[in-house]
Amino acid sequence: MSNATNPRVQDNITGVYQFIAPLGSGHVALVHLEDLGLYARWIFDHPKESNGLNLEVATEHVNWTALARLFTEVTGRPAEYVDVSAEAYFDNHYPAGRKAVDRKIGTVVDKKDPMLQTWRQNFGGFWNMWKATMGPTSGNITRDYAFLDSILPQRVRTAEEWIRKVGYEGEPRRLLKDWADGGIAVSGPTADVKL
Repeated sequence: MSNATNPRVQDNITGVYQFIAPLGSGHVALVHLEDLGLYARWIFDHPKESNGLNLEVATEHVNWTALARLFTEVTGRPAEYVDVSAEAYFDNHYPAGRKAVDRKIGTVVDKKDPMLQTWRQNFGGFWNMWKATMGPTSGNITRDYAFLDSILPQRVRTAEEWIRKVGYEGEPRRLLKDWADGGIAVSGPTADVKL
């Protein structure tokens, strides 16, 4: 999970992990990153089958209520999903902090370029897309999991399996290349890292 989707301990008295997002009852198509390389290998190994194919990869569509429940079941740590408005999310809960949400996104571009979006604009669209997705066959983002199983029978198939496999306990992990390369300093829960 990325910092934008990681749970946070908002209440240190109770220690409840909160998955906070403007998601409603929408489902997010999560993906196990290690499987991406295996799918890429399949594409190169099977040019006849993959030629012209847009291989839409995912592990499972999950809503955050189910994710919080799975997190508790697997880790033993209490968790809940807190649905918030997009405005409240970006103003109060965005991992990069309030100072970053209205900055333009881009690394090797002129920050004055009018085509650039802010974090709020870009990821507001991200959350709205998932909010309108109700599962693998309904909404904006659909996946054919039977087809994915036929390509990679050993793939991670559920969020629960992923939590167990990677030992996920809700702590942020630095996955994005920009963090390793440096970038803008931010405030908030990830103030010690650069985006």
